[in-house]
Amino acid sequence: MDQNEYKEYIEENKYKIKNPASWIGYCPNRIEDDDSRMRCFSQNILFGRYIVRNGETVLAIALYEPDRASFSDKVENDHCSIVMSMNYYNTHDRRAKIVMVANLSKDGVIKYEAIKYFEDQWIGTAEGLDNWDRFFIQVSFLEFVNGEKVEYNYC
Repeated sequence: MDQNEYKEYIEENKYKIKNPASWIGYCPNRIEDDDSRMRCFSQNILFGRYIVRNGETVLAIALYEPDRASFSDKVENDHCSIVMSMNYYNTHDRRAKIVMVANLSKDGVIKYEAIKYFEDQWIGTAEGLDNWDRFFIQVSFLEFVNGEKVEYNYC
């Protein structure tokens, strides 16, 4: 989803809020690129939570986008795996970072890992083995933290 799609989603669903304290998890699309290694990474990462702010229900979101310049890959374990990583930053607060890691074994199995930091402090880690959707459900539990800047969308 891009930012326009988020805004359309919010507009279409603003009257359907059942629990104003609920969080939102989502499974992003993979990066489409001529470099096949990029398919191990998501186009972005989104955290969302309905909250009450100044007496109104709002959707607070933190959108993380990849820093392609941070991409790295290396061969490990005597050429038995390739470990790739890339940083993602909150578009509203660069103090918030997620390091995405994809470890591709020689038999084609991918182990995913997302490590979240805020102000260089470790917040949490999500891991998954070869199941993109299940992995990103776990990533969504990392959500935003106190003090992290987010975008507010009034419902």
